[in-house]
Amino acid sequence: MSFLVQYLPVILFYLGLFLIIYINRDRFEKQGIVYLYKTKIGLKLMDSWGKKLNSFVKFTAFIGVVIAYLGFFLVTFMLVKNAFDIIIRKPDVVGGGPVIPGLPIAGLGVTFPLIIGWISLFIIMIVHEFSHGIVARAYNVKVKSSGIAFFGPILGAFVEPDEKDLIKKPHKVQHSIFAAGPFSNVILYFVCLMLMFGIMPVVSPLVGKTAGLFGYNSTGVYLEDVKPLNFGLATMITGVSVQAGIEVTPIKNSSYPAYNAGMKDGAVVNGINGEKVENITHFIGALSKLKPDDMVLISTDKGDYELVAVRNPSNASMAFIGVSNFKQHFASRPGYPQFLLKSLLWFFELLFWTGFISINIGLINLFPIFITDGARMLKLNFEYVFRKKGDEYWKILNFAALAVILIIIFLPPIMKIFS
Repeated sequence: MSFLVQYLPVILFYLGLFLIIYINRDRFEKQGIVYLYKTKIGLKLMDSWGKKLNSFVKFTAFIGVVIAYLGFFLVTFMLVKNAFDIIIRKPDVVGGGPVIPGLPIAGLGVTFPLIIGWISLFIIMIVHEFSHGIVARAYNVKVKSSGIAFFGPILGAFVEPDEKDLIKKPHKVQHSIFAAGPFSNVILYFVCLMLMFGIMPVVSPLVGKTAGLFGYNSTGVYLEDVKPLNFGLATMITGVSVQAGIEVTPIKNSSYPAYNAGMKDGAVVNGINGEKVENITHFIGALSKLKPDDMVLISTDKGDYELVAVRNPSNASMAFIGVSNFKQHFASRPGYPQFLLKSLLWFFELLFWTGFISINIGLINLFPIFITDGARMLKLNFEYVFRKKGDEYWKILNFAALAVILIIIFLPPIMKIFS
């Protein structure tokens, strides 16, 4: 019941989305359980850019192929290692799952925001698919349509090249077209970083430190740990604001102290046991001094909460108060309106999620699972090397890759049920 209450707006949003698709189902083309909405939007622009920037597009696409293969080996190593670590039950290893706006991200303990999430996905999909289309037109491959695709609650986008045109092209051309999407995701990631932190940021990521303290594996870059050398959104935010505590969400579990103490969602922690908390560093430092069974006084903007720390689920020797989704809270400096700060923080969060999701979509798209760009690139190589046996070997590899994904998604919760 607590899940339904906590995620009621998200549930209503997706029910409304499904209703809209159902009402307009005649406009969608059904392929299995995927619904496609085909349009001609953007085709003229793809054609124009592909022709006017022809040499630049072809040169960039060649670089994209090199980057794509590096990404293919990287993501394959990471996912296979993750699956193996799950199978051997390596401590502190987490699984994964689909990233859906409004719902928690598996293994990270943070929620992908609903509105910002959809906007960031929309930006990522446009960049990814538009890149495929531009490179296709640069090589005179016809693009028949563009549009959106729904796979349950997961939104996708597509451009539809003329397959008869495509397969007649040399392998280097086909590689360039397939690699364009993932490569554009990598470029978008770095664009977001530059807009957030400046061209040459010096970043102090808190990687791993938070994992033991909060009971889940987390990695990230926190705003107060960024010292930009060049102008970026972070510079603007620090110029109009002061650090004013850490916003947290109590984990909805009756065995966890913060939830039992009645802590509210979005409470801003500004003190722990009388120690002032202004930023993430203060927050982690104060929590690191706690031990299991310690009495803890948490001061927030919504009141004070007394609780008893419990043993950390990831490390029994460490204390755990049962909060997640923590983020830096800012207050406006005197003379600056609050709406300006809120607007800057909103755009910063949009850029963060756009960059974070973009690089992950780009990498996972290079993992060979039948319909991914990486799978299509690999198929060209298998057919060239193994000839008639190429398709058979390619399918075997894809089924193996699919098994890796299924292990990462489903094995951790199954193990948890039977442990």
